[in-house]
Order: sequence, then C-alpha cells, then structure tokens
Amino acid sequence: MKRNRGFISFEKFKRIYDQVGPPYLNLTGYTDSFLNKDIFKMMKYAKRKGSFVKMDTNASIMDEERIQNTVASGIDAISISIDGSNQKIYGKIRVGGS
Repeated sequence: MKRNRGFISFEKFKRIYDQVGPPYLNLTGYTDSFLNKDIFKMMKYAKRKGSFVKMDTNASIMDEERIQNTVASGIDAISISIDGSNQKIYGKIRVGGS
C-alpha cells in the first residue's frame, strides 16, 4: 500500500463523524483499534451522538483497563477474531503470540 500509516486523531475523527453523522459505526482498521490512544473518546463521542457503535479486535492486547474503558464507553457490539484453534496454528498467524 502506498498511503500514510498511523492512527486517526480524535479531532479528525470528530470532523469526519460530524459531516457524515453515521447511524452505524464500525471501528476497525489494519491493526487493532485498541492501539489508538483516542479509541475510547471516539466510542463515547459516537454513542453520545446516537450511533450504534461496533468495534473489531483480535483482543491480543486486552487488559483490565481496556475492558473497563470499553464497558464504560457504552458501545453496542464487539467482534473478536480468533486467529487459530490451537497454539501451533495461532503461532503461524500471530508470530510470537500466545
């Protein structure tokens, strides 16, 4: 891919969100959405504005704080991808993962 990589800022997210006003918002990307430092602000903002909010994650970096912030955000749905049915398969897909 020849485009810039990185995370959308909260300010840019708000600017785009307010122009579109989506009734349904799926927070996803080329990496885990939890890596974006502003993800919880985005979830809360979209919920306050009335969107049905869903996010996709592989849950590999889930911890107690992220779980609590996700619940507190009020999002409607979370989709968790499972990258392997056992460690051998998972290790081929997520090199170094457990």
